Amino acid sequence: MTVQLSDTTHAEITALCKQGDDLVRAGNLEAGKNKYVAALRLLPENHREWEAATWIYVAIGDVHF
Repeated sequence: MTVQLSDTTHAEITALCKQGDDLVRAGNLEAGKNKYVAALRLLPENHREWEAATWIYVAIGDVHF
């Protein structure tokens, strides 16, 4: 059985990542990265086991690239 994030947590993570995307597009890379990191911190323990961690890490990597 796959465990899923609560709707509230998923919505918060999605909102933070959207804010991060908007900031990065505007050229504010550090602020965007901070939003992605905040989203990552909302994941339960063993965050690497969550699918959302993959796309958050990709977004952080893109900022560094």
